Formats: sequence, structure tokens, C-alpha cells
Amino acid sequence: MIANTKCQHCGNEFETDGMNRTEFCPHCGKESSIVPQVAVPAPAYTAGTFSTASTLQQIRQQTCYKTLRGLIDLVQILFFVAAGLAVLGVGAGFFAGSDAPAAVKFQIVIVGAASAFILIVLGIAWKQAALLLVDIADCQIRLAGKTR
Repeated sequence: MIANTKCQHCGNEFETDGMNRTEFCPHCGKESSIVPQVAVPAPAYTAGTFSTASTLQQIRQQTCYKTLRGLIDLVQILFFVAAGLAVLGVGAGFFAGSDAPAAVKFQIVIVGAASAFILIVLGIAWKQAALLLVDIADCQIRLAGKTR
């Protein structure tokens, strides 16, 4: 481990491996006891001083686009309703076609379940992407207001 130490005679710092109790100073040549300099760590940010989640929450509370954020939530709900309808369609198609072969019923279930899953994933992705764009717009407005 390389450490910095200060010469007791000339006061200059030099590197040492810390293996010996004494070292010869490369500046003045005199033997000096090893007293490693301990670096003080930089203060770390704590959750109370800076938090991305709290900043994002603050941006979303002070938004300039409340109506747009409500519309984004509504569109996500519509995706979820469509997924629910896909699941109901699977049930209706499964039971309505009781004289259909088992392979056809299996295909109805697979297509309906896959459609519902895709609609749920699209609903979640839609909301996150749309909120990201609105958050960017809100941040741009905040920054423009601070620079003026």
C-alpha cells in the first residue's frame, strides 16, 4: 500500500510503501519516522441532501402540464381495459365455440393471453415514456426560468 508521509526534518512529503518504521527522505536524506498521512474522505451525499426520486417527485408536483399528465394516466388505463377485454374475449371464444376442436381453443387462449400481456406491457411503457418527455419539458421550463 502506497502512502504519503511527511519528513520530520525538512517537512516535505514523499511516498512510502509503509512497510518500514523509518524511511530516508528523498529530499534531505535524513532518516524519518513513518507517519502516514490519512486522507479525509470527501463528504458523501445522503438521501436527505440529494435524492433523484425526491427531485422527480418535486418536478411532477410542480408540473406545468397537469392536464397532459392526466391524459397520460387515462391512456394507460385504456391499455389496461383493452387487456381486460382481450382476456374476456379469450373466455368468450373458449366457451362459445364449445364444438370447436381443442387445438383451435388452445390457439384462442394463447393469442388472447399474448394480446393481453402485450397490451399491459405497452400500457406501462407508454406511461413511462410519456412521463419522461413531460418531465424533460418541465425541467427545460425550470431551467429557462432560472437563467433569466
